[in-house]
Amino acid sequence: MDIAHRVRAARFELTAFAAARTCASALCATVVGAGVEDILRTTQHAVARLAGLPEGSPVARSVHRALRGALRPWTSSAAPPGGGILCACFALPRDTIVTAIRDHDVRTVEELRALLPATRGCGTCLPDVAALLRAARA
Repeated sequence: MDIAHRVRAARFELTAFAAARTCASALCATVVGAGVEDILRTTQHAVARLAGLPEGSPVARSVHRALRGALRPWTSSAAPPGGGILCACFALPRDTIVTAIRDHDVRTVEELRALLPATRGCGTCLPDVAALLRAARA
């Protein structure tokens, strides 16, 4: 990856969620110098571990969502062919998920999770995955 596609600086701004300060600071320190593709693989659980929080921590979940939001402008260019990234935690393109649903006659999120890691990270993709499952059943 070329140096232009690496994070040169990272900062956060808190307005009402002071409990996230330590977690966000630790995350910002780790993403400097990393590539967008590498950062996209950061899971909510990794954020929690980094900050010494329990898995499933609401603080880690909020910081992870903020990370995903900050990377959104780059995800379309970093996404592999196939309709862009749907599950940012695991860099899964929409077409990969649609193909798994179609080829394996997947009906539920749990069935999909048996095939792919989609929805196992931050959960941000869950509404989109649920919509794909509804569309496949229609």
